[in-house]
Amino acid sequence: MKKLLKIFTSIITLFTTVIMMTGCFSDYDDYDSYITEETSTHDNTSYNDDVLDYTIMIYMCGSSLEWDQEYHDNNKYIPGYTDEEYQYAAKKDLLEILSLSIPDNIKIIVETGGATKWGTSNKYSQPISPTHLQIWEVKNKRLNLVAYENSNDMGYEGALYNFVDYGLKKYPAKQTGLILWDHGAGIGGVCFDDNSRNYLANYEIYNAVKDALEAHNKTKLDWIGYDACLMNVADIASVNAEIANYMIASQESEAGTGWAYDKW
Repeated sequence: MKKLLKIFTSIITLFTTVIMMTGCFSDYDDYDSYITEETSTHDNTSYNDDVLDYTIMIYMCGSSLEWDQEYHDNNKYIPGYTDEEYQYAAKKDLLEILSLSIPDNIKIIVETGGATKWGTSNKYSQPISPTHLQIWEVKNKRLNLVAYENSNDMGYEGALYNFVDYGLKKYPAKQTGLILWDHGAGIGGVCFDDNSRNYLANYEIYNAVKDALEAHNKTKLDWIGYDACLMNVADIASVNAEIANYMIASQESEAGTGWAYDKW
């Protein structure tokens, strides 16, 4: 079960709420200074607005949901369970996505990071790195590396900006959605990176998405989703109403593997 991270006091909660509403602390350069494209594993196709009907961007912070070293070292599993059965929640969701037959007019891109170790699969064009943030395109039921960020911090506001900016630039579509995948703590934020020990505050999500949209002369995403616990909070919904038409989130705790992506 995705864990409730009790890391904040009422003072921090108040501060976060105020900052969310101010929309400050956002200043980014062009994405080219942060992202390097991987040209050896994909065809670098450019898309126009009238080609793609849908682009779905998944910001997947693996964290302890993908690999929990403490559970492994101290054998905290249910008796009889193995690493493969108990860990790798992000990998399981990726494999659900890769099981789908996705039409050519729909693109799914994924950014991975935030875990100290990632599960492997022959459906990945190369192993997922625990030391770099990588951007992948789902194509022909495979995860194909298309770019990586010069950063290893999923909790960095600029990393989310870079990913959304890259998705809007490289995969423009009639409709665009963004999913934030990881632990959630409601007003306390989401995407808790196990490498940097950083996380995304809600005002940082607002700033990053807003700035990326403005860079492409857009006002809103079609929707923003949280595959994370406890993110369906009125304060978060109120702020997200300025950057997305709809918000998809749970008021309750979710299972570790989150949404059923193979049911799309």
